[in-house]
Amino acid sequence: MSDDNIIDPYVLQLASPDVKEAFGALQVLKTRGTEALPQLLAALQGEDPSIRTMAVVVLGELGAAADVSIPHIVELLKEENEQLQTAAALTLVRIGPASIPALVEAIQQDQEQDSRSWFWAVWALSFLAPSIIKEDTVHRLNRVREAGDTPLETIAAEEALGKIIAGKLTE
Repeated sequence: MSDDNIIDPYVLQLASPDVKEAFGALQVLKTRGTEALPQLLAALQGEDPSIRTMAVVVLGELGAAADVSIPHIVELLKEENEQLQTAAALTLVRIGPASIPALVEAIQQDQEQDSRSWFWAVWALSFLAPSIIKEDTVHRLNRVREAGDTPLETIAAEEALGKIIAGKLTE
């Protein structure tokens, strides 16, 4: 077995029920910076939703240095797990402007398929480039605000709409 197939113990500790241990693992992986990217990207493909979510959080901690992970993180926006979707969207915001093209593409693809997975992509884009969000997307976002599937969706829709409105006022 090659070293590439061995999961770093700190990646596994991200899912620890012991908050102190999980936070410690997050800090260690964060200090490794881009050296931790291969292990974190592998963790995104795993089965355990806790490890996947925490791996996304660590990628967000790396900020722009994690830009190579953007395509993998955008795929997580399609997951059914709302915690994983939310963490992925926040990480894309933390990675920054490099995420914008992938978010725009995700929104366009998902709207064509009439899927709800576009929602967290729009939320992230509202932080990075609210002025490029199209009017029809704003209307769909408002419908989520009025009748979201979860309370978190409703609140996030309000937040995104606020960012979009604020962006229009400052243009």
